[in-house]
Amino acid sequence: MFLPPAERPGYYGYGSSWLGGDKGKFTVFLYIAYCKGHAKVGLSQRPQARLMQMQNGCPFPIELLASIPLSEADAPKAEHATLLALSERHAIGDWFKCPRSQALHAAYTASRVFTAPGLPIKPPRSTSTGGPRGRPPKGGRSRSIVTPHGNFPSLQAAATHLNITRQAVESRLRRKSPGWEYIYPNKK
Repeated sequence: MFLPPAERPGYYGYGSSWLGGDKGKFTVFLYIAYCKGHAKVGLSQRPQARLMQMQNGCPFPIELLASIPLSEADAPKAEHATLLALSERHAIGDWFKCPRSQALHAAYTASRVFTAPGLPIKPPRSTSTGGPRGRPPKGGRSRSIVTPHGNFPSLQAAATHLNITRQAVESRLRRKSPGWEYIYPNKK
């Protein structure tokens, strides 16, 4: 039987002493990790470090699909809403057998209610078109990167901000992951 975290024995929540900060600060992330058709939903102050912990016990590569900044008070509510949205696909613990797109949709839908003003959840979709197969058009015009976490001027800027490798950013763009795309400047 699936139990959301707040209903599990031994769950004490995320208090300000756990974070070492003031309530309301944007220091907790709702993350979605993905491995071999299964999505893991959780909360962490440092999603990349949490991913490395999970990777130690797993022989298959685990990918961090999303990390959404939320306030300390709202993070457990968003996690609970995400878990409930995926409950029909429950596998074990906080793991759900579902496609990437369904896990991302559940997390972004749940967190949209709790995200602070000014923090992007879904960036506006670009109406401009790029070159063939997502490559930049001939002429070497510059391009920006749109991610579910915001817009960035370059691959390196996105990788640095999201704490992932440049290759991981390129891979998501190449796969056309939901919310990831290039934006090319409009012709004048």
